[in-house]
Amino acid sequence: MPNLSETFRTIHRLRQHARELQTEIERAPVQLKARQTVAAKPAKARDDAKELLKKYKVTMLERESDLKAQHKQIERWRQQQSEASDQKQYETLKHEIAAAETRCNALEETILTTMGQAEELAPQIPLLEAASVKAQKELDAYIADTQARLARLAEELKLALDELKAAELNVPDDVRPEYSRRITSYGADALASAAGNSCGHCHTAIAAQVMIHLSLGHFLTCTSCYRVLYAPE
Repeated sequence: MPNLSETFRTIHRLRQHARELQTEIERAPVQLKARQTVAAKPAKARDDAKELLKKYKVTMLERESDLKAQHKQIERWRQQQSEASDQKQYETLKHEIAAAETRCNALEETILTTMGQAEELAPQIPLLEAASVKAQKELDAYIADTQARLARLAEELKLALDELKAAELNVPDDVRPEYSRRITSYGADALASAAGNSCGHCHTAIAAQVMIHLSLGHFLTCTSCYRVLYAPE
């Protein structure tokens, strides 16, 4: 049966190892969410570009329809102008035609500008699509790797906890209540090595007499941080 220091040394190692494994397991969802956020950006850029191109096309169709309507209206007004019976009606139609022609110029400018924007954007969409596919493949690979890693970590954690349970059976009955209180209060940090004649947790110096008692297998705690001490190997 191992002595008390050997038992506590093993317990400390296993508890710290189990905590590290548990922390890594709990961190995985946060890391996955971050990777999903990054992977979503190329898809959003692609979707935004497609939506913008669609808006450009709709805008061109609407402005072309408006332009066609304006030209028809101008034709009607010119016909009415040619048939005008007085000067006042003629001048009114003249102003209407001039205003409509100004609107036509503005519509033509909008159509040309929008057409240029669409022609500039269209070639970018395949590139954005490729970037989105690449990001999704990388995310899928990351998820697969993470699932395999989590399965391995879960198995390692189970083994560590099983070993810890077995190691804690070696804690003597007379010190078990005090040991349990420390574990409840400090968890994996409830124990500390006395290597270098100082507490491994708070680095307070340990008296030579205490080191002797530790080597003899006595149950002792740090006078400063109250961690359970164990002698170095």
